[in-house]
Amino acid sequence: MKIFIHAHYYLPRTLAGAEKFLHEIAIYLQDNGHDVIVSIDEDHEYTFEGIKVISNQRNIAARYQWADKVITHLLNEDAAINLGWFHNKPVYHLLHNNMLPEALLQAPPQNFVIYNSVALRDEIKTTHALSLPFIVCRPPIDTDHWNNDTDHFYNEYVTLVNCTYEKGGGFMARQLAPAMPGTRFMGVHGGYGTQIIENPQTRNIQFMPTQADMKTIYDRTRILIMPSVYESWGMVASEAMASGIPVICSDTPGLRENCGDAAIYVTGQDVAGYRNAIESLNVEPTYALAVRRGKKRNKYNNLKTLLQFMETGKAYIEALHTPLEKQIIEPVKEKHEVFPGKEKKVIEKPGTVKRSHKKKLANG
Repeated sequence: MKIFIHAHYYLPRTLAGAEKFLHEIAIYLQDNGHDVIVSIDEDHEYTFEGIKVISNQRNIAARYQWADKVITHLLNEDAAINLGWFHNKPVYHLLHNNMLPEALLQAPPQNFVIYNSVALRDEIKTTHALSLPFIVCRPPIDTDHWNNDTDHFYNEYVTLVNCTYEKGGGFMARQLAPAMPGTRFMGVHGGYGTQIIENPQTRNIQFMPTQADMKTIYDRTRILIMPSVYESWGMVASEAMASGIPVICSDTPGLRENCGDAAIYVTGQDVAGYRNAIESLNVEPTYALAVRRGKKRNKYNNLKTLLQFMETGKAYIEALHTPLEKQIIEPVKEKHEVFPGKEKKVIEKPGTVKRSHKKKLANG
């Protein structure tokens, strides 16, 4: 297949969870023998880890004429619906949240939906009359890459990644950190949104810029907090759990699906709730239990099922009648992020094209 990914931002220029997930899809499709081109809104063209990235400002109609299938998400869904209809091409919409464009609710039959979680699928089915064919494909991570033997119990920081209001940046800076002057917090700039960067009078927060290699952050982190207003999945939680770091997070259906029994959940941005949860992890056996549970999460991905959905539509039929955990899954075998200067790793899978690519992802 020739697959055109009509995006607005992309790695490594925008380092966010949605773009990381989109890149995982692009790499997987290309590694399985399909031709992939990604477009972005800015007037800039480059190649990232073997994926060709072009500008939407340069004859995008020709890309729709070239493509067999189109994938889009977020800001360019309306344009993709119109262009897909005009050029008679199937369009697959990767959904990360419940803010659906109006055009998607009225989209013609050649449009398909990729939900990033069962929680999001159920939420949208409840709140919107969206009847397009769909698949659930949860964002995969390479657990082998993140796994390490470090005991994070003695690390210094309680960390928040992406300091926007929606992710809890204001809550951490203005409420939680001042209420816990003896605890050191780290706020890491996210790949998008207005970052709330305020040091309380106790000066117990260190802010860090957006990171190309999140291992440098996790190596200093004792606990990851996610006091988010909304999360449909939460890739940062996946990375932290695989790294051996306990997660304290908002009690959203998406985070429940992602973290299971491995996280400590707090309702809303409640100072007492987060303080009690953080203090509970000062007990080493409690901390160790959270680490063990976290490392059991996220062992598989649904990219094979997604590819089958795009090729034949069969996965859609299976998804209607089969519990998600019993759908076709395969282990994540690729080694993702490698440090600059290291050799590229050649990846070979049964029935795939031998390719070589490096992973250098960042925080969402």
